[in-house]
Amino acid sequence: MKLNDIGLRTRLTGVALAVAMIAVGCANTAREDRPNPGEAMVTVHPSVPKAAAEWSKRKEEDRPLWIQLVVKRWNNEGYQRFIANYDDPRSPNYLEALSDEEFQRRFWPPLDKIQALVDWLQSQGFEVTKSDTIGLTAVGTVGVAEEAFATTIVESPDASRYANNTAPQVPARFADVVDGVYGLDNTRLMLLPCTCGPNPCRSRFSGGLKKPAQ
Repeated sequence: MKLNDIGLRTRLTGVALAVAMIAVGCANTAREDRPNPGEAMVTVHPSVPKAAAEWSKRKEEDRPLWIQLVVKRWNNEGYQRFIANYDDPRSPNYLEALSDEEFQRRFWPPLDKIQALVDWLQSQGFEVTKSDTIGLTAVGTVGVAEEAFATTIVESPDASRYANNTAPQVPARFADVVDGVYGLDNTRLMLLPCTCGPNPCRSRFSGGLKKPAQ
């Protein structure tokens, strides 16, 4: 799938979600076909949840999991100017919003690097469902996430909470693209730097990513 085919600002319909989960299941049974299984990895945000140290029971591998890869901003100086102008009533760009596409063009890594990240996620068994100003959202299973990000996801005795017991990792070739992998746990509220919808905001709460709204 090409990045332009993801459909910015869209969410899966019920039918499309079912198709995506079938695709995830098929990919999960063909792990031997995944490229570069031994490539070098680097650790990314966030840190390991404290609760993970208290649990030993692994979460079921076939449970669906929505994750979000936060993309690094390459033009941070330009981004800071954008925020300053957005907030300044004296600026001709006061409250001037950017589309997802324009935000990505101005502040994201080059498109070929993002496409390589999309290709890697799909090769691991994820279905990339959304691209916005924060990053890429994808759906897979617990097992797919564990293998892709070199971690283990454990759960509380009552199975209501889950967490990764080591910090997530991504291939070293994406060290300058991926800032963090979120959605591997639901134990805490986290603040993610972002631009929300048409208007900039300074943070976004995340405490385990849920199934996208229909």
